[in-house]
Amino acid sequence: MRSPRTSVPPDTVTLPATGPIDDVTRALDLLDLGDEVLRSDLAELAGTLTGLRPTQPLHGDAHAGNLLTTPNGLVWNDFEDTWCGPVAWDLACLAATD
Repeated sequence: MRSPRTSVPPDTVTLPATGPIDDVTRALDLLDLGDEVLRSDLAELAGTLTGLRPTQPLHGDAHAGNLLTTPNGLVWNDFEDTWCGPVAWDLACLAATD
């Protein structure tokens, strides 16, 4: 397997800046839930997330179940939750599921 850092040039990929918030917003739209208080809270949280620095590409669902053991060491898989945000997000996910 090739490292994701060498297989995709970083300037060719645009990651969402509010990944988990976007997921909840899409779910509310699909369920046709027009809860304006919840949507307002989500918008406030999105502003907080995008204001946190530093940011970097994140796995988004960083837990041991998404690691594969290879002859070259551990590698991540399962990237559908990848987004650009504060590194603490992945660290918190890893700690909460460890």
